[in-house]
Amino acid sequence: MENLTYEVGTVAGDIWTYLKENGEVTVPQLKKALVGSKPSQRNEMKFSMGLGWLLRENNLKLDESGLGRSRRVKVTLSEDI
Repeated sequence: MENLTYEVGTVAGDIWTYLKENGEVTVPQLKKALVGSKPSQRNEMKFSMGLGWLLRENNLKLDESGLGRSRRVKVTLSEDI
């Protein structure tokens, strides 16, 4: 479990760095940039957990727009950090 915690923390750091350098992006764009277009199940899990980690610590802001298939969720760094 300790190794997974480290790996998720590393992914959270990668997410933070990417957003710091690139600004607001959609969640699928962020995922593709960090884990590729065909990620393994483990890498998808670490990405989701890293995103959740940053959200839980209020380091990210989500902006949801649209309905149904046109629904988009954009993520950016919180202005408080």
